[in-house]
Amino acid sequence: MDEDSRLQYEEDAPKNTKHKEEITLEQSNPEPEFFLGIYGDRIAVYSRRSTGEVILEEVLPYPVKNVYYDELTRGIPFLNQEEKLSLLENLTS
Repeated sequence: MDEDSRLQYEEDAPKNTKHKEEITLEQSNPEPEFFLGIYGDRIAVYSRRSTGEVILEEVLPYPVKNVYYDELTRGIPFLNQEEKLSLLENLTS
């Protein structure tokens, strides 16, 4: 495709079409990962950004049981609210 044809193609292309670079950029910025961990002596919710930054999201009112301490220290990932509640039910019963 010569330069004039390419320019005409770009002018005629739909305006809401995303270029490959834009799509790649959006895909390289995924949603944060969430996991349960420990803050003080309580179970807490953390998020991990794609940059590796870990953010404390919420400290829950549940104490950490000794039997789950090591697992919570490593972090227990969850994908959604339902999974989080199921994990909390197991960790606090």
